[in-house]
This record gives sequence, C-alpha cells and structure tokens, in this order.
Amino acid sequence: AVSRALGDVKHQPKVTWEPIIKKAEVKKECLIILASDGVWDVYSPNDAAKMIIEIEDPFSAAKSLCDKAYKAGSNDNISVICIRLSI
Repeated sequence: AVSRALGDVKHQPKVTWEPIIKKAEVKKECLIILASDGVWDVYSPNDAAKMIIEIEDPFSAAKSLCDKAYKAGSNDNISVICIRLSI
C-alpha cells in the first residue's frame, strides 16, 4: 500500500502513485463501492454490487460486503466504503 501511495521505480508501470481515473454518467441513482483487494480478490465488481444493491444504508452495505468477503475466504485485508448518489 505504501509503494502504491509513493510509487515504486523498480516496478513501474505496474506500481505507480498515479491514480486510475474514469468518468461515468450518473443517471437516477448510483452505488459506488470503494474496496481493498480483500474484496476484489474474491468478487468481481458486478458480483459485489449485486450482493448489496438492495441494502439502502451505505454502512450496512459496506459491512455486509466485508462479512461476505471474509466468509468467501479472502486472504487479504478487507476494507469497504459504500456511497449512494442520487440525482
């Protein structure tokens, strides 16, 4: 994590401090999941979203996804932040 924050000259371009930035058009409602490798090692973004899309409270959604990743056998650290946007 520190090498990603600062960059690692030996491993560039794979490990860099430069963020990947993507733009997306938000229609009526949007769920954003910010998660560590502990989640993405066991779930695809679509699978993760499907598991928590019906949970209205962002805190409860994040906790649910953390718990599911742990139970799925994730071997990495597990951190999740869920954000709901509405227009």
